[in-house]
Amino acid sequence: MTSSSGACGHTGAPSAATALGWRAEPRTGHPRRGISDSSRRGWGPGAIAKKLTDTLERERLWRLRKRQQSIDAILRDEVTLEFVMNGKRVTARRWGTRAQAVKAATEKRTELERAGWSTHW
Repeated sequence: MTSSSGACGHTGAPSAATALGWRAEPRTGHPRRGISDSSRRGWGPGAIAKKLTDTLERERLWRLRKRQQSIDAILRDEVTLEFVMNGKRVTARRWGTRAQAVKAATEKRTELERAGWSTHW
C-alpha cells in the first residue's frame, strides 16, 4: 500500500474527498456565467432579493407540533397549499381559489389536532 497526502496534509490513507474525486482547492465563480460567489453562498444582493420575493409569495397558515416534530401549512401564490414536515415539503396542491385552499388546510389541521398534534406558532 502506498502512502499519499490527503487534502488536509496528513499522510496515510487518502481522504474521503480524494477518494470521491473532489478537488482540494475551493471552487470560484465562473466570470462568464454572471453568478457571483456571494450569491451562490446564499448572501449578497442577488440572494437577498430572492429571499425577499420568496417571503412575499408565501404565507404560513399554521404550525402544529408533536414530539419534536412540526408540520406547517403554507399558502404559496394564493392558491397552492403546501404541507411541510420538519422543514421538508411533503405535499403541494393547487386549488381553484384561496378560500378552497384555506378550507383544505383547516380540515387537515382539525384532523391532526384529533391525532394529538398541538398548535405552535
